[in-house]
Amino acid sequence: MPVMQVGFKLLSAWDAESGERIEVGVWYPSTSTERSAKVGERTLQVARDGVPEAGRFPTILLSHIMAGSALAHHDTARALAQKGFVVIAPTHRHDNQHDTRVLFTARHISDRLAELTTSLDFVRKEKDLGAVIDSRRIGAIGFDTGAAAVLIMAGGIPDPAGYQGYCAGLRAPSPYCSRWAARRLSRLQQELPPLLARQIQVPHIRAAALVAPGYAFLFGKEQLAAISIPVRIISAENDGINAGHAAALREHMRVPPLYSVLEDADSFSLRAPCPPRLEQLDDTMCVDDDDVDREAIHHRLNTDLTGFFLHTLGAPVGTPARN
Repeated sequence: MPVMQVGFKLLSAWDAESGERIEVGVWYPSTSTERSAKVGERTLQVARDGVPEAGRFPTILLSHIMAGSALAHHDTARALAQKGFVVIAPTHRHDNQHDTRVLFTARHISDRLAELTTSLDFVRKEKDLGAVIDSRRIGAIGFDTGAAAVLIMAGGIPDPAGYQGYCAGLRAPSPYCSRWAARRLSRLQQELPPLLARQIQVPHIRAAALVAPGYAFLFGKEQLAAISIPVRIISAENDGINAGHAAALREHMRVPPLYSVLEDADSFSLRAPCPPRLEQLDDTMCVDDDDVDREAIHHRLNTDLTGFFLHTLGAPVGTPARN
């Protein structure tokens, strides 16, 4: 399949209820020439604000890893755009690298769902990009916490009572079971249902990918029974945050998902490789063990994701062939 030039826009959507800004990164096939573009601390190889390629493109909503950003998976977004997808990735307002106030609360899930919906609606109305989005072919990728929001879009119905007894059944410590997290998660039954009830419109997606998914204790067999779309689950072999969640979701799905384990990957290596300056500022999230090759991990991850969405959503429509 031809490789396309990749355009990139960094947009500002707005939460209608709070008035807060939502930063939204959008990658898309473009007729403009790619160049090195400085975006925050990262350098992207894109056509910044480039002219969109003519055609109708399947579109992927991407919910980033916990404490990440719209750019946390920029290499994955670029790989998808090269194959003819539009990728829409919001920076989740209170679960990002600068602000983690909603971690392990009901809003950890409901806010992500709302922000993915708002971002898609906003980009659909953008004067250049709106015309190239194929609204009949929407998919979603949920990293970590984002998997819960993606499962809801796919038809899952979370049961907040699933957290009860979860920690007692574990053999190893879990971040979900620390004293601080447990205090917050104990309020899910009271707080999550009314928040989700306010989600009047949720995007209809045709395919879902879950990467090192979290919050599996909210989704048993009954809660996942209505999901009939194709689902791809990718587990991180050394995931210390969501260990066991991917396997649990796989076991509970009525329609068996595609399932694989990303060898050598942990929670931090799922983020795009860091530039040297970020490595100096944050050696926890940016610097891997000597025997871990983050670029090789991401090559496997991106190959799996592009192949899955090409198979489930199809190729772009109406674009000329390019080398």
